[in-house]
Amino acid sequence: MLDANSVLSAVVVKTLDELCFHCAEPDAELPADAAAAAYARVAIKGHWRGEMVIGLAPGLLSELTESLLGEDALTTEDGNQALLEIANVVCGNALPELESKEVVFALSSPAPCGSADFQRGSVAPVAEASFDGGNIVVRVFREPTAS
Repeated sequence: MLDANSVLSAVVVKTLDELCFHCAEPDAELPADAAAAAYARVAIKGHWRGEMVIGLAPGLLSELTESLLGEDALTTEDGNQALLEIANVVCGNALPELESKEVVFALSSPAPCGSADFQRGSVAPVAEASFDGGNIVVRVFREPTAS
């Protein structure tokens, strides 16, 4: 059985390949100096509550946007929309693999966020993955349950 990080990594690789024709190379560990500059998050409600946060480096975001939309000379808004779509699809594909295909989750609309949402201080992610030397970073956080 694969651990959560390996499952998340496999989902991200497959999703980026199918959605953007990008062959992401998983990093052995999350680099301390991840190059991400644009972040998006998707809130998760259901079996548990939390969110997934994805960050992309600017150059890679442009490349993925061009592949996703099939056009050159795109605007910043195009990149922002592409990031939100990528976050939505990755999250939707990852949850059934991280939990169970029978568990139902409700996802919020993806929203832009900042690096603080990705860092979270002392809150450890339940799964994280990094690709292409830190140009793509993904973390899944689960809210602590009230006792």
